[in-house]
Amino acid sequence: MAMSREFRWAASTLLQMNNLPASPTNIAAFANSRANQQWINVLIKGGQPQIGSMTSGVYDKVMNILTANGVVTNIYGPGNGSVNNITNI
Repeated sequence: MAMSREFRWAASTLLQMNNLPASPTNIAAFANSRANQQWINVLIKGGQPQIGSMTSGVYDKVMNILTANGVVTNIYGPGNGSVNNITNI
């Protein structure tokens, strides 16, 4: 699947918020988000504290673009290690 310019920007911006290189390989990982979901969750969580140094509008826009392109951005949803998924209590 070819990534749109907007999708590439969102992936690149989230990588930069985490002080990671916006390399073609790292950006391409967002196109296969299902296989890379745990890594993407770490990036989403790591990007949140950066809101103070950037406008929250940038972070919100990144999340909206990623969501529109099929990336799950709810890091606390089912299957993401949330308390609701723990069955052996």
